[in-house]
Amino acid sequence: MIVAASFDIQNPENWYNRAWQYGDGLFETMRFQSGVIPLWSFHQRRLIQSLSKLCIEEPDWEMIEQAYINYAVMHKIRSAVIKLTVFRSGQERGYQANSQEPGWLLSCHPMGTNHQPDKLQLGVANSRLSRQTILAGLKHLSRLEQVMIASELTEQPDVDDLLVLDAKERVIETTYQNVVLIKENQLITPKLKKSGVKGVALSWLKSKFKVKSKNLKLKNFKDYDAVLVCNAIRGFRMVESIINDQDKQSFLTSHQLHDKISIQWQLMFS
Repeated sequence: MIVAASFDIQNPENWYNRAWQYGDGLFETMRFQSGVIPLWSFHQRRLIQSLSKLCIEEPDWEMIEQAYINYAVMHKIRSAVIKLTVFRSGQERGYQANSQEPGWLLSCHPMGTNHQPDKLQLGVANSRLSRQTILAGLKHLSRLEQVMIASELTEQPDVDDLLVLDAKERVIETTYQNVVLIKENQLITPKLKKSGVKGVALSWLKSKFKVKSKNLKLKNFKDYDAVLVCNAIRGFRMVESIINDQDKQSFLTSHQLHDKISIQWQLMFS
């Protein structure tokens, strides 16, 4: 359901924009709870940094915040997923942009009833992420690579998500979550300098705990006690096992460090 937009959504001509034509923009998928988006400051910070890289001006943040708050009050919404898309305004044909002015669109979606387990089974995607230093870390609108990788999930019905590797066989992320490993009381996450998305849940984790980034290959996972996956909607969940061809690695499904993370996370949404 569309909540609000910077343009007249009733006019079909307005949809012929650079977001639709070229994916020239960014998006944030945010968890709304009891009148607020608890991680709004993290989403906003990532957008500001990413918009700067794309040479797009910042939108009217106050207008955007007021729009989703008013919508939630009007429709008596307590919990939902809010998606914010910010893009470069303009309808000209051709890649070269003539504007830095932003356009934006807010939409609201249910949290969903298809509950996934708290302890996940992961597979490994056959496709590999490309290395792209210009766009690495950005949650941009050009997601064909992720769409194609995620389609592999239908071929592996026994797993909940897929680990995604780059061309050098380094683990980067899953189809829609960041990866965090635990070794005793240390937190380690894959480097995201060349590819992948710097997720908001991961940024929150780094603001609360010490997290080390390093290059990791799948064969290195056996040296770790536990594996977590995380995103802004689902939070932090433990991985029970990783299945790769005929090989299966199992991990702890309970760890005191995960418990500490979960307690602080749930406090934001209680």
